[in-house]
Amino acid sequence: MASAAQDTSRISTESNGPSKDNTTKEVAYSLEYLKGLTNVAEIQECLRQLELEETKVDADLDDLLAEREELEATLDKLEVLEYVKHSKKQRLLQEGYPCFVYL
Repeated sequence: MASAAQDTSRISTESNGPSKDNTTKEVAYSLEYLKGLTNVAEIQECLRQLELEETKVDADLDDLLAEREELEATLDKLEVLEYVKHSKKQRLLQEGYPCFVYL
């Protein structure tokens, strides 16, 4: 049992083991480290971290989608305003106003 604990600590301190990210305080694991896991508790912790990351990415994607929809709505409004501007300019030109009318 003691040798298994020693093996776990050795893996954890290797350069390809978990490393702390100073900005997010999350643990990042290399692919080689993950492939070498045999301890159920460590595997469960990695799965928990993965689920947390998935939740974060999902929320970020939802935010991006909402921003995109808002941007598309704004662009649609601008297209309508451009059409109105062009229509008013054409009507003024037809009514005899000089062609240098700016709208």
